[in-house]
Amino acid sequence: MSQAKVDKYKKEKKDREKIKRRKKIKQTACIFLAAIALGALLGVPLGRKIYKDNKKKEDAKAAEAAKYVSSDDLNSWLDEYWVENYSDLYTGITFATNSDAESEQ
Repeated sequence: MSQAKVDKYKKEKKDREKIKRRKKIKQTACIFLAAIALGALLGVPLGRKIYKDNKKKEDAKAAEAAKYVSSDDLNSWLDEYWVENYSDLYTGITFATNSDAESEQ
């Protein structure tokens, strides 16, 4: 063997641990990035589908739970509420203007 080959071999032997460590780090990083990319490729569409299905179910439940009140029921409730809470505030008070009050007499 020539001296150049011997020197090259000694240098490679000396740096062998560093080279192995760098190779292992690169391999681990590649595996990690591939796992993240695969997770994103599978997870994003799957997550969107699950979200949309859940949203549809919630909207259907909300549509079923919607209750309607008839206008007669609303008017009767509002009248009762007014009588219970506000009617005593306006007893004895007329809402007529002065000209209306004079014309009544």
